[in-house]
Amino acid sequence: RERLSLPAEKKIILCIGSLDYARKGNKIIAEALPLFDSQDVILCCVGRVSEAHKENPSIVHLGYISDSDKMRDAYNAADVFVLPTMADNLPNTIVESLLCGTPVVSYGVGGVTEQVNDRNGLLVHDRRPGSMASALDSFFADQSNYDRQSIAREAQEQYAVSKAVDKHVNLYHEILSMDLTDVVNAD
Repeated sequence: RERLSLPAEKKIILCIGSLDYARKGNKIIAEALPLFDSQDVILCCVGRVSEAHKENPSIVHLGYISDSDKMRDAYNAADVFVLPTMADNLPNTIVESLLCGTPVVSYGVGGVTEQVNDRNGLLVHDRRPGSMASALDSFFADQSNYDRQSIAREAQEQYAVSKAVDKHVNLYHEILSMDLTDVVNAD
């Protein structure tokens, strides 16, 4: 937190992308912020600075981050990463967050449901700001239940490059061993 000039005493919610970006749903986080039970929470945003939220003291804008070490610092500084995406398949930002051991709160859409579970975060199903605020309040109330080292270890196992390569090789072997005579003679 010190390297990013973020307060040590605040709870930090990290989001990536402009608060105006509709598909990623970040606007909902900004709308949920004043609804939290605790006001010792700040929203830390990576990406384009939203003009509408530029002067909000509860929102810290880190701007664009292209340096992977600095991005890792942002994930590690956060108590939770939030991605209120409206549609996504397998968001890299969730993979990155989990690899850093940072729990995730996201909507239960698409491939997100395969990434987020009760050991590494929460899925929200109602897309209203109040529901997001309630989910984050629940997360902070139970934050000690999320073991960051276990989250990182499980993510390293799940998203290891060697595992993906092995799956592809096995798929190729399976395809090559198939009897394709029915397909060839289909004309």
